[in-house]
This record gives sequence, C-alpha cells and structure tokens, in this order.
Amino acid sequence: MSEISILAEIDHPFLIKMHGLAQDERYLYIFLDYIAGGELFNYLRSIGNLNNDEAKFYGAQVASMFEYLHSKDIIYRDLKPENLLIDKEGYLKLTISVLRNILMAVLTPSAGPQNTSPQKFYYKKVTESQSIGGA
Repeated sequence: MSEISILAEIDHPFLIKMHGLAQDERYLYIFLDYIAGGELFNYLRSIGNLNNDEAKFYGAQVASMFEYLHSKDIIYRDLKPENLLIDKEGYLKLTISVLRNILMAVLTPSAGPQNTSPQKFYYKKVTESQSIGGA
C-alpha cells in the first residue's frame, strides 16, 4: 500500500486528515488540515514540563492515535513532539511526516525510499513498540 493511499484511508480526530490531491506538470499538491496551534515541542519548551493532568490528557490522545493506526495495521515510526500539533481546542493532531519524503521522491529521483531513513515511513503488518516507549 502506498503512503498516499494510507493517508486517504486514515480518519481519526487526532490525525491530520488528507482532503485531496492535485497535480500539475511539476508538483504534487496534497491538501491537509490546517492546524494553527503549533507544535507540542514548542509548547513544551515554553512551559518546561507538563503537569500530571496535561500529561494524562496528551498521553491518552497519543494512545488513541496508535490504537487506531494499529487497528488498521499501520505502524507510525516517527513519534516526537515536533510531529504533534496542537489544534485551536487544545487537542493533538499527529502530523504525517512521510509527506516530506513523498514530495522529495516526486521532485528529486535521488531522494526516493532507498535514500530515506526507514523510520520516516509507515509499515504495514509490522510490530514496533518503540514509538510509545517500548523496548
């Protein structure tokens, strides 16, 4: 299954949603949700540490994201605060960082999957517990 078809398949309140595609002679355009709240990484830098209630709130959202993805046999291997956006209501949205790799593969042949770290891709039917702190 291609990365674009995975993006089209996913539908969860804590995941960035793809709304469509367009292409011209030179570029592939991918239409995604606009999340104006910024990265969790920047929020953490500004406040220092989460309090217990915030940690539970965000942790439950991340667990929900991964429960959904795993139910679809999709493994996301690039979990980090920079890939979690905060929406206007304060909820997290997991970004799909693989898009950068798709666009690079389209625009520059040398930046295809053979030259990209495997942690940046989705895998189907693979077990990966490290995304959420497993061994």
